[in-house]
Amino acid sequence: MLHYNCCVPHCTNSFRNAPYLHYYRIPKDPDVRKKYVVLIRNETLKVNCESTRICSAHFDGGEKLSRTHLPSIFPWTKQMVARRELKRVSFEETQKIEQTKKRKTPLTELPLDALCQQSKENFSVDDTSTSVEIQTSLTGDLLNNLHDSLRTREQEIAKLKEEIHRLEKENKNIKEMNSKFQQEMKSLKHALDNNRFDIDQYKDKDDDISFYTGFPDYKTLILCYKTVEQSARNISYEHKRTTLDSNVGRPRVLTKFQEFILVMLRLRLGLFENDLAHRFKVCRSTVSKVVNAWIPFLRREFEPLIAIPQREVLQYYMPESFKKLLPNVTVIVDCTEFEMERPSALDSQSACYSSYKSRTTMKSMLGITPSGVLCFVSDLFPGSTSDKEITVLSGFLEKLNHGDQVMADKGFNCQDELASVGATLVIPTFLDKKVQFSSKETNHNKVVASLRVHVERLMERIKNWHIFDRKIPIIITLAPIASDMLVVVSALTNFHPPLIN
Repeated sequence: MLHYNCCVPHCTNSFRNAPYLHYYRIPKDPDVRKKYVVLIRNETLKVNCESTRICSAHFDGGEKLSRTHLPSIFPWTKQMVARRELKRVSFEETQKIEQTKKRKTPLTELPLDALCQQSKENFSVDDTSTSVEIQTSLTGDLLNNLHDSLRTREQEIAKLKEEIHRLEKENKNIKEMNSKFQQEMKSLKHALDNNRFDIDQYKDKDDDISFYTGFPDYKTLILCYKTVEQSARNISYEHKRTTLDSNVGRPRVLTKFQEFILVMLRLRLGLFENDLAHRFKVCRSTVSKVVNAWIPFLRREFEPLIAIPQREVLQYYMPESFKKLLPNVTVIVDCTEFEMERPSALDSQSACYSSYKSRTTMKSMLGITPSGVLCFVSDLFPGSTSDKEITVLSGFLEKLNHGDQVMADKGFNCQDELASVGATLVIPTFLDKKVQFSSKETNHNKVVASLRVHVERLMERIKNWHIFDRKIPIIITLAPIASDMLVVVSALTNFHPPLIN
């Protein structure tokens, strides 16, 4: 790479010393080259050499505008100074100007000798004694006038000092107010730049609270958060804590309550991580870490609340419809499916394919008490798994007691498995080879259908959480996070009013 120097004598501009300058070749036009030779004044100038350059500092404006644009700035050039314009004034006008200046000069600004001389010129008397008296009286009057003018000036100076002091005080107050305003402006700008989503602005609007978080009202939201507030201090986001001190490490951008609301928005509305990052003014990785840390934590906190109550409690809260028709029913169960992404492996596709939904799904079993409270939720199983297999593999049988009745639909053909723990199955009657049902069987089917429908309402509540609107990704199905989400959402439905009154 070549490094060019300017061809002008005594010019130290080079590419290394001033890389911001531009260097131009000497034009090939002979007439223009002659002008360059005259302007540059370099006896050793090689006009025809390709490496001869002149820098842009010698052109007016710092840039060569055209081929005929000549350099004009050199060490030997002088700046043009505009001459003062001379105006012709007559002698009479000159005298008028001088007289005007004399009339404008006050007496107080003239020295004492000048005033005396002026008074002598104005009052000339031939008599010596009379002139002395006049001069004495004029001198006294002038001294009095001077004292009066000095006193007036002192008063004016004092007023000016007071005015200056007042203005300085006002200026100081203005500066203080200006600094306060600047600080407030900075704080407001910082608050505006970091304005995060705040659920408190909807505390009086139950519809908005239900829309954003899934809870019926603000009080229920706070109640749910209070149940996990103490335990949330020890959430591990990236690595296991070596101490229980919550102040270890760098302080987090979001508070625990804000993180809880972020997770609720993720589950309820199914928002993307980028959307949540913009709402809460954080990066996408932070949203991912918060969600991945809170979902397993909420499952550990809420899963113990999902349990089949004792028989006395069930009988106390059992609705009248169950007490009259099926008083021994302990739990109503059914399975629901969630669509997932299609696996690439054929054996995985076969395992996850649901003949009922005609697509690849994940399947889970749910159970409610006769009063409509969720009391059981299983992990997710591949869509081809039968209801009978899920009943055995999910650990549902271990939660039943001897003498319990389980209500289900016809797909749960697991009487033998329930009998192994002393429970019985209540399902609609099968027609088998009969022509039609008897009146008793028809009434039994109507009763089971009318009471079992409430578990369908529970599944509707769960699927209203829009995190399940999209297909479950393959990477999530391989990890327990999808089952954790289902357990958390199912547990949160218990914070709603009962399904059955």
